[in-house]
Amino acid sequence: MGSEDAAILHAEVAALQAVLISLLRRAASEQPDLTPLLCAAFDDADSVLTGLAVQLGGEVSGPTTLNALRVVDEIRSGVLGSNAACFGAGG
Repeated sequence: MGSEDAAILHAEVAALQAVLISLLRRAASEQPDLTPLLCAAFDDADSVLTGLAVQLGGEVSGPTTLNALRVVDEIRSGVLGSNAACFGAGG
């Protein structure tokens, strides 16, 4: 993959993240009762990534898993703000 292809892929991923954050943020804002559901979904995403790393024989602390977990946390923060929103919602 050339640098131009990598730049296009990076832009596509960034755009998808922006749309996802915007959609989920709007949903959480308009329906605050969705907060526990969103908190649980982000927790599930963490669990899926961790389980997948273990299942594939990799280490949870491997660079791919750590980067993926970081992205999930960035999206969570973009949607819900601080993690206190989840703790306050019982998540």
